[in-house]
Amino acid sequence: LERLSTENKIFLISFEKKADLKNLSLVKKIRDICLVNNIEWKPLKYHKKPTLLATMFDILLGTLLSTFFSIKHSIDIIHIRSYIPGLMVILLKVLLKKKLIFDMRGFWADEKADRSGWNRQGRTYIFFKALERLLINHSDHIVCLTRESKTILSDLYNVDQAKISVIPTCVDQSTFYPKIKKRKNILVFGHLGSVDTAYDIDPVLEFIKTISTSLDVRIDFFNKGDHDFIEERCGAFNLTSSTFSINNVDREDLSDYLSKIDIGCFYAKENFSIKASMPTKIGEFLSCGKPILCNAFNSDIRDLIEVNKIGLLYNLDASDAETMKSNLLMLLEDHDLSKRCEQLASSFFTLDKGVELYKEIYRSI
Repeated sequence: LERLSTENKIFLISFEKKADLKNLSLVKKIRDICLVNNIEWKPLKYHKKPTLLATMFDILLGTLLSTFFSIKHSIDIIHIRSYIPGLMVILLKVLLKKKLIFDMRGFWADEKADRSGWNRQGRTYIFFKALERLLINHSDHIVCLTRESKTILSDLYNVDQAKISVIPTCVDQSTFYPKIKKRKNILVFGHLGSVDTAYDIDPVLEFIKTISTSLDVRIDFFNKGDHDFIEERCGAFNLTSSTFSINNVDREDLSDYLSKIDIGCFYAKENFSIKASMPTKIGEFLSCGKPILCNAFNSDIRDLIEVNKIGLLYNLDASDAETMKSNLLMLLEDHDLSKRCEQLASSFFTLDKGVELYKEIYRSI
């Protein structure tokens, strides 16, 4: 938004957790950023309980504020991120004929079904799938994260592909970039972010356990909030304390920590919603010059790794663990690997490219 504000006057409505709003220094920092960049930011307090009433109250507030901004400032384009904001602005689109950009960020209702137990025959899921169709039909442009999800949307809702842009999660390469790593006689894996819901760390730990019998290895977890769970799962695989570490890392320090690993790793649960996912960690690993070990959870990530030779895909057959280990060691001996990772990040995940793609959408509608 900072960079888009050079060509556009932006009004930002966000819903913030109570604890974050109490962090006055952080709130001031964001207000200062918005002020310098001519962004008018209106943070509203996010209400969580009771779930239905709290959500309805937030939707009402968002609807009133977005309507006020739209009328007072003659807003031309409404850019929504995910589904709930769609409930706040759909009438503005229909009644006031505003241009609408639906930034999907994934198949949200299906993520809830795949990760949070929503019943696909239940009223809540059916309602949000109907909202998905409504927003897609009324949007002037749609943004998704993967080519595979673009194809699904085009087929499922008969959407003109020219109306859909693929903009993967973007990385600021002034923050994430390669640093010199001192080689040690230990192979270090790095696991960044969530370890549950969308992800399964057991296949990762099983591979670490298997190769630790013949290699000096360690896996460093960079995670907030799930330390007990990680420790419990490591214990379940009988990993010794020297084989793993758990780190609570602030975002500004993350690039320094990633510079100390050899390869990023994770395992995403395979289901329908993951076809629309492109985790930010992929761009962060690559921007730091680190290859990736993960599963082929959608066709985009499979092609990204296989075509560009910037990592390996898991084979969960235990009999192939030795082959995977050999392929991994061979990959890491490639002197051009780090450069290849960085170049791919620069061409595919960089913030600069993302900004230009959004500018094109803004200009086109």
